[in-house]
Amino acid sequence: MSDLMMPEPSHRFLATFFFQRLPSPLDIRFSHISGLNAEVSGEVLREGGRNVGGILLPDQVTFGTLSLERGIVAATPITLWFDRMMSELRGHYADVVIMLLNEGGLPVCSWTVSQALPSRWSTGDLDASGNTVLINHLELTYHDMLWMGAKR
Repeated sequence: MSDLMMPEPSHRFLATFFFQRLPSPLDIRFSHISGLNAEVSGEVLREGGRNVGGILLPDQVTFGTLSLERGIVAATPITLWFDRMMSELRGHYADVVIMLLNEGGLPVCSWTVSQALPSRWSTGDLDASGNTVLINHLELTYHDMLWMGAKR
């Protein structure tokens, strides 16, 4: 199989948050990101005389919940943003650009998540008998997602 047909591994990525169009350089590394998805819903029209399937008349696109995980770190723009939303129910929308990187650290493709707001924040278990990193789990709802395909 040629290099052009080889898929990129999913373990090299970064996420950049933009608050009022300014990037947050402190919030780029996460151990896990999920929720990059979109789904079309609509009404199924059944044609007369046909008993197999139907035609989907799309009317709405819904997006997933973006989930990000990382070890607990000192206060950063994201943690302050989440804290303000959770304590005051006031927050500004942010845009998030997630990039899949090749072995040289160059972007292969990207997802831009627009108008994201914090919706959930949880912290892993504190365990005196364990020796693991304490994980923050952050969830965002978002209005739109744009995927920029693989560039070779």
